[in-house]
Amino acid sequence: GACGGFLAPVLMSTGTGSHVMLFSYYALLNAGILGIAWFKAWRELNLIGFFFTFVISAYWGYRYYQPSYFATTEPFLLLFFFFYVSISILFAHRQPIQLRGFVDGPLVFGLPIVFFGMQASLVENYEYGLTFSTLGLGAFYVLAATLLWKRLVEGMRILTESFLALGVVFSSLAIPFALDGHATASAWALEGGAMVWVGLRQSRVLARNFGILLQLGAAASYLTAYNYIPAEGMLFVNEITLGGIFIALGALFSSYQLSLHKDVLKRWERLSHLILLVWGVLWWIGVGVRDIEIHSSYPQTESYILLFFAFTALLLAGLNRKLAWLELKYPLFAYLPILVFAAIATYNSNSHHLYFDGIGLPAWLISFAVLWLTLWMMEDSWGDKIKSGYHMVSLWLLIFILTNDAAHIVDQLIFGGDIWSFVCFALVPGSFVLALLAFGDKISWPVAAHRQSYLDFGLYAPLIFLVLWSLASNFIQGDPAPLPYIPLVNPLTITQISVFMTILYWLKYNKKQPGKLYSGTQPSFFWAGLGGLLFLWLNGITARLVHLYFGVPFNLQSMFDSVVMQSAISILWSTLALTVTIWANRKGIREVWFGGAVLLSGVVLKLFLVDLSGTGTIARIVSFLAVGVLMLLIGYFSPLPPKKAESVS
Repeated sequence: GACGGFLAPVLMSTGTGSHVMLFSYYALLNAGILGIAWFKAWRELNLIGFFFTFVISAYWGYRYYQPSYFATTEPFLLLFFFFYVSISILFAHRQPIQLRGFVDGPLVFGLPIVFFGMQASLVENYEYGLTFSTLGLGAFYVLAATLLWKRLVEGMRILTESFLALGVVFSSLAIPFALDGHATASAWALEGGAMVWVGLRQSRVLARNFGILLQLGAAASYLTAYNYIPAEGMLFVNEITLGGIFIALGALFSSYQLSLHKDVLKRWERLSHLILLVWGVLWWIGVGVRDIEIHSSYPQTESYILLFFAFTALLLAGLNRKLAWLELKYPLFAYLPILVFAAIATYNSNSHHLYFDGIGLPAWLISFAVLWLTLWMMEDSWGDKIKSGYHMVSLWLLIFILTNDAAHIVDQLIFGGDIWSFVCFALVPGSFVLALLAFGDKISWPVAAHRQSYLDFGLYAPLIFLVLWSLASNFIQGDPAPLPYIPLVNPLTITQISVFMTILYWLKYNKKQPGKLYSGTQPSFFWAGLGGLLFLWLNGITARLVHLYFGVPFNLQSMFDSVVMQSAISILWSTLALTVTIWANRKGIREVWFGGAVLLSGVVLKLFLVDLSGTGTIARIVSFLAVGVLMLLIGYFSPLPPKKAESVS
């Protein structure tokens, strides 16, 4: 009967009738439905009336509406809206006692969506028409919620909360609509979040899943209306960005509500809260980064994006702590990788870029402060392995950035060779290692609380880098221009000595920490490695002396062909062999003595295979004599130490 009543004027229409008569007729039908709702909660009748009234009205508007019809159309739209708001209130009130307050989700939340879409079409030609419509709709729902609350009939709490949520939603939408952008997407996203909330409160699967679908529709509407023209307005306060932010907020709100009510979810819904969480965070980041790129210029763009990510991480950590929203720990995992990626991308884009240049200084300082604050706030939420790894990588990232900037600043201040910036790549990591070893135990958090990340495994990376730097330094000419080169008093040599002292200090420090460094690894391995570095360092110094004082070009081929270099190397190796064997003899360490003997054997092979391969020169004669004398001294002063069993007997 209801369907026939609504379809009668449509079936008999010739297209020339008056819309005022049509809507007046529908007003009478809806008044009858309202009268029935006063006495009986008849959900099917309510939905039939709602469907036919607004579908037929929307079809008429699509075919025949003109701006000149506004005065004769708007009153009917408002009247129909008031009819069905009243019907939704009566439906909740007329429920049986055990269901008192049960709300009709499609009617309560579908009505404002449909009404808002039709209202937007009616006022699109009026400046700020949508803004005032949104404010009016929000004010109406807030007023309705207030009246219901003051005269709260028992069991009407959910409907009151729903109206209040709708009022807040539409009131908040006034700002983006004042900027005239993405109205449908924003409204659908927030309405979808509200439907998810009501569906959870009433344990209604259809309602909450329809709310999720509505948010997907909001995203589709947003992308359909999206344009690539830079948005007018302030940063983050413009039509495009605010539309995307509302989509993100709707998804995050839904995710939180689903997370709180996991017990009422069906098995196939269990992952929906995580999907919505990822969805909301990605929308938040996407629209935020896009807006920053539009409203800023390189290189400030990178710094502003860093600040945006820092704010996002701090916001997520705060919500995790305040709301006990455990799932927020997952997007927070990405903060440190984002910082690492930003550092690498900045370095690759411009090798002479300073991270702490201009606004980059506060941006990176705030980023690191937020990083450690986040680690502190998530102390009880993340696993030990994750926390240990994040503390370790954060230390490495800080050392990398400070080393890079120190090297470039020194290079800009001193107009000379590259050696000045090169030594900074060792001084900064070395300083960190020494400072942590000396004072780390006094810093209760984070160093002492996460000792392995800062004083044990965390130092491996900077120490390995120092070893590699020491190896590379042997191939550097080391010209300290504008200063003169003094063999043992120059920036490169002094820095190399400091690197060896740092490694030596680290070895001795860990020797006092049983079970830390040496667990499963013999200490002799590390001492042998340090000895190898010293050996290569002395060879590098010898090569520089030959280059500077004898004019031999500083490259491998020239040095190998140089008689002076070969003689100097022979004397150097023999002297080292003498020193090592004498020390090993005094300490009674046969393994070290054999090392010196192997080095001496290498000298002998070198004399016959390399030095004798050319014609005889004074340099070769001198090297043979010197090596012979040193071999005699080794045989006299440092014979092979006895075995321990022999020494006991």
